[in-house]
Amino acid sequence: MVYDDLIDRLSEALERGEVDPARLEALLRRRGPAGGRVDVASVVRAVGALVCFTGLGVLYAIGFDGLPMWAQATTPYLFPATALGAAILLHRRDRTDWEIELAGATGYVAFGLASATSAAVLGAGPGAGAALSLAAAAIVAGLHRLLGTVRLTGWGLTASLVAFTGFASDAAGLLTSASTPWWLIAQAVAAVPIGGLLLRRGSHAGAEAAWRSSSLLAITSAVAGMATAGVDRLGPWHALLTIAVAISLVAAARFDLPSLLWTGALGGLAWLVAMSIVVGSSIGWALAVIVFGAGLIALAALIARRRDLSAPSPAI
Repeated sequence: MVYDDLIDRLSEALERGEVDPARLEALLRRRGPAGGRVDVASVVRAVGALVCFTGLGVLYAIGFDGLPMWAQATTPYLFPATALGAAILLHRRDRTDWEIELAGATGYVAFGLASATSAAVLGAGPGAGAALSLAAAAIVAGLHRLLGTVRLTGWGLTASLVAFTGFASDAAGLLTSASTPWWLIAQAVAAVPIGGLLLRRGSHAGAEAAWRSSSLLAITSAVAGMATAGVDRLGPWHALLTIAVAISLVAAARFDLPSLLWTGALGGLAWLVAMSIVVGSSIGWALAVIVFGAGLIALAALIARRRDLSAPSPAI
C-alpha cells in the first residue's frame, strides 16, 4: 500500500506516546464522511451564530458611551473570549474543522477590534500596539496547543507578526523615514529561507505560513515606500510590488499554497490602484499595463499546462 510507511511511523509514534490516541480518534471522526461534510444545517447554524454575535456587538456599541472608562477599556475583550471559547468547545465536541476555524477566526478579528477600541479609549500609543500584537501571538500559540489547527494558527501568526512589525516600527520612529520599507523588506526576505527550510522538513503548512508572512510584508513595504516617495511617480517600490505579486502567485501554483493566492490577489489590487495613478492620461503607460496583464495571463496558462503535464495519469 502507498501509506504503509506512514502507518508504521504512526504506530510507532502511538507506542512511544508521541501521538495522543484520543486526539487521533477525534480527528478521524471529525474528518469522516459524515462528520467532515459541510451540510446545510451546520452552515445555517454557523450563520445564525454569527448573526447573533454581530447583534450583540451592535447592542454593546449602542450603550458603549454610557460605560465608565475602565469598562470601555476592558469589556470589549468579552467578545473575542466568547468566540475563542466557542472554538474550544466545538473542538471538544468533535465538530468539523471549518466550524472550529470559523469560530477561531471570528475570535481573532474580535480581538483586533477590541484592542483597537481599548487603545483608543486609553489613548495608548504604538508601544501598546506592539505589546498587544505579542499578546495576540501568544493567544494564537496557546490556541494551537488546544486545537491543533495549523491553518488557523498560520493566519493568526501572520497577522500578529505584520501588526507587531508595524507598531514596533512606529514606536521606533521609523514609519516617517525612508528606512521604514527596508525594515519591512528585511523581515520579508528573512522569512523566505525559513519557509524553504520548513518545506524541506515536510512542514507544508509551516512553509505556507512563513511565505505568506513574507508576501504580506513585501506588499506592505512596497505600499509604504510608494507613500513615502510618491505614488504618482513610477519607481523601485512599484517594481517591488510587481515582483512580490508575481512571486506570490507563482509560489502558490508551484507549491500548492492556496493562501498565497489571496495575498497575491491583495497585492494585485494594490498594484492596479498604484498603476492607475501612475498611468493618468498617458496612452503609453496604459498600453504597458495591458501588456503586463497579458503577460500574467500567459504565465498562468503556462503554469496550468505544466501542472497538467506533471500530474500522474489515471490508472486504467
